[in-house]
Amino acid sequence: MFGWPAFFYLSGAAGVVWVAIWSFKAAEGPRDPLPWSEGQPGEDDTGCEPVHHAIQTSSLPASIPWRAIARQPAVWAIALAHFCSNFGFDILLLWLPTYLHHAFGVTVSRVGIYSLVPWLASFAAVNMGGWVADAMLIRRVSVGLTRKLMRSIAFGVGALPLLAVPWASSPAAATALLTLSAAASGLGLSAYGVNHLDVGPEYAGVLMGISNSIATIPGIVGVAIAGFIVQATGSFSAVFVMIAAVYAIGLAGYARWASGDRRL
Repeated sequence: MFGWPAFFYLSGAAGVVWVAIWSFKAAEGPRDPLPWSEGQPGEDDTGCEPVHHAIQTSSLPASIPWRAIARQPAVWAIALAHFCSNFGFDILLLWLPTYLHHAFGVTVSRVGIYSLVPWLASFAAVNMGGWVADAMLIRRVSVGLTRKLMRSIAFGVGALPLLAVPWASSPAAATALLTLSAAASGLGLSAYGVNHLDVGPEYAGVLMGISNSIATIPGIVGVAIAGFIVQATGSFSAVFVMIAAVYAIGLAGYARWASGDRRL
C-alpha cells in the first residue's frame, strides 16, 4: 500500500520514539550502588583480578591522555574485538539475501523472511548476554573474567556454525546455522560493548569513539572483499571461512589483552 519508502518512515519514527524515551529516562549514573561495586579491594581467592568500584560521574576529565590510550593494550583489545565482531555482522547482514538466492534460489519474496531470523535471534541474545554478564558479576566473578568469557563464547560459538554453512543442503539449514552464529556473536556485546567503562570510565566516550570508528572499516573493506571472493570463486564458502578466521583472531587477541581493571 505504501511501498518501499514506508520502511524508512517506520525506522525514522521508531528512532524518534526511542530518543524521546531515552531523554526522559537516561541518568548520569546508577541510582543505586551496583551490587558488584562494593568491597573486594584486592584479588579474591580464585586469583582473578579485582572488581573495581562504582564509576564516579560527578567530574569530567581536564584533558584526554591520548598517549596513554594509544599505549594501552586493553584499549586495542576492545577495538580488535569490535572490529572482528562487526566484520562478520556487516558481511552477513549485507550478503545474506544474495547468498540465499545464489545458493538455493530463494525468491525475493521469501528471502526477507529467511534473512530476518538471524537478526531477531541476535537481538534476543544481545539482551540475554547483558543479563548473563550481570548475573556473573553479582556472583562475584571478576569483571575481567566475565568480559573474556562472554567474548570467547561469542567468537568461538559464532565461528563454528560458519564452517558448516557450505555443506548446508537447504535454505532452512543454512539459516539455522547462520542464526546460531549471529546469536552467539550477539552475546559478545556484553564484553567489548561495555569494557570501555571498565578500562577508562572517565574516557569511555572517547574509547567508544575510537573502537567504533575502527569497527566501521569492515562495513567498507570486509563487504567489498566478500564481493571479490564471490566473484572470483562463484561461491560463498571462502567468505564464511574468512569470517570464522577473523573471529578466531578476535578471540585470541581479546583473551590475551583485555582487562576488567581500570587502566586509564
